[in-house]
Amino acid sequence: QPPLRLKDLAAMRLGIVSEVPTPWYCLRADLEDAGVDTAAMRSAGRLVDNLTMPQQLEALAAGKLDVVQLFEPDASRALADGNAILYAASSRGATCYTAFITSRESATKRREEFVALTRATQTVLDWVADNGPAELARVTASFFPSVPQNLLRAAYERYHRAGLWSRTTAVSKTGFERLAYSLHDGGFIAHRATYAECVQDFGRRT
Repeated sequence: QPPLRLKDLAAMRLGIVSEVPTPWYCLRADLEDAGVDTAAMRSAGRLVDNLTMPQQLEALAAGKLDVVQLFEPDASRALADGNAILYAASSRGATCYTAFITSRESATKRREEFVALTRATQTVLDWVADNGPAELARVTASFFPSVPQNLLRAAYERYHRAGLWSRTTAVSKTGFERLAYSLHDGGFIAHRATYAECVQDFGRRT
């Protein structure tokens, strides 16, 4: 069987993440870039956006959905149930998903605190790189009491292989611009701000 192409999803019943908006806007941009009319999918009832990720898994098992969009640990749960990953978000290239956000006024007034926060974040990134996903799963297990250790470890290992955790605290310009494009193209934001307007690197002294 040939590998799935993104445009193949146009004819499938697709469940998308409802808990947070960013994953869908990123996937939507990828689909549209591949020639898929996501508005037509929605009109035809093939785009399901009102289920939680666990509910998506139930719908997939019941044959009510053909494809689901998940992130961890539900992706690992899906694999454990015998499903397969058809398209990994990491394959789209660099995209920035997580950052610390503040006002310009606060960034100026509390600069030393943000410098300290940046240094602490770098320390954690170094620790993750040095110790690996298995140790990370062990020390964070108490934060995820409902996730079995083997699933937590599998999720971290997948994130590690995908290069999810940056090696530095610097915000990727390429990743920022890709996210901005995805959010703007989908109508989530009305104005596409520039990297220079939004990003300040507290890891460097100015």
